[in-house]
Amino acid sequence: MGAVERVLVRAGGVLLGVMLVLSLLQVVTRYGLMLSAPWTEELARLALVWAVFAGAAVGVARQLHTRVEVLFDRLPGVPRFIAGAVIELIVAALGGIMLVSGWDYTRLAWLDTSTSLGFPRGWFFLPVPLAGLLIFGVSIVRLSRLVFASRQPPEQSA
Repeated sequence: MGAVERVLVRAGGVLLGVMLVLSLLQVVTRYGLMLSAPWTEELARLALVWAVFAGAAVGVARQLHTRVEVLFDRLPGVPRFIAGAVIELIVAALGGIMLVSGWDYTRLAWLDTSTSLGFPRGWFFLPVPLAGLLIFGVSIVRLSRLVFASRQPPEQSA
């Protein structure tokens, strides 16, 4: 597990804990103290967005997302290589779309402020291009390893 992956996993765990505490605080203040703390809902939602996209990037890096292995595992050499390369190209393309579109939305949202916290709404969209960049990078690295591994000459046995 790389350093970036470790940071994302730990950050995701912390963010889930923050969401839990904020949600509990919201329930206690609203129903126990009959006070409203609207900032807790918005901050919990922000933590959720960051945790989800950190988890998505880790999921791609660890190849945890749903895929049909039954067919892929039965493919012989060259078709398996081609299928693996196509899969990585698709994942890289989706990461690129997340990067470009997410950045466009982030820039637009940065001009607006959140209702209760008063900070730029771009913070809600920023995890999308960041996760897209990581997903794109992981897929390109995986694709290059796949290509270079296929070019290695077979080992000679003595």
